[in-house]
Amino acid sequence: MIKFRSVAYLVIICLATASAVSAVVVINNLSTSSIPTEIEENAKEKLLITTTIQSRQIASQLGRTESVINAMAAFAKQIWTDDSIPEIPSFYHDENVSNNPPPDIYMDNVYERQLSYLYSGYKIAPTAFEETYQDDYLTSFTETENPLLHVNSTLISAINRSAKMDLVFRQLYGAYPEHVWLYMGFEQGFHRSFP
Repeated sequence: MIKFRSVAYLVIICLATASAVSAVVVINNLSTSSIPTEIEENAKEKLLITTTIQSRQIASQLGRTESVINAMAAFAKQIWTDDSIPEIPSFYHDENVSNNPPPDIYMDNVYERQLSYLYSGYKIAPTAFEETYQDDYLTSFTETENPLLHVNSTLISAINRSAKMDLVFRQLYGAYPEHVWLYMGFEQGFHRSFP
């Protein structure tokens, strides 16, 4: 026969077990129903932090790029008016055509092209050539002759003067290595790229 005390313990254990199971079910219901909200809130917070950090990095990068552009523009103005800036040789973008490659030219395996870290190259816009040469320039697979034979002396003078940009290109490229290429276009119908 079960004693009263044993029955009392058994009832207490059953009640405790039932309460524990109910508590687990209630806690489980609360936690599973709040998990998506907690995850969503956590994701929003992390996304906001990440976005804020990235926007600051982009703003910093744009600020650095603006500095590069401003320095190039200031020097470009100076080269047209200041004759004390020394002359620098001018090199066409395709060193095989004009037979005057820069002295430090080498084949760069990353960019898969020949580069110079001392001199920029220039490329002439098709519309800057004599009309009779424009079609040949646009349709030929490779250039076979010196394109400077088909432009006027004003353009050649501007190309030669713009070579002085190499002085600032070298400094900017060294100071801002994140800028892979530096380009500068000129209203006469050509652009320079460095390296």
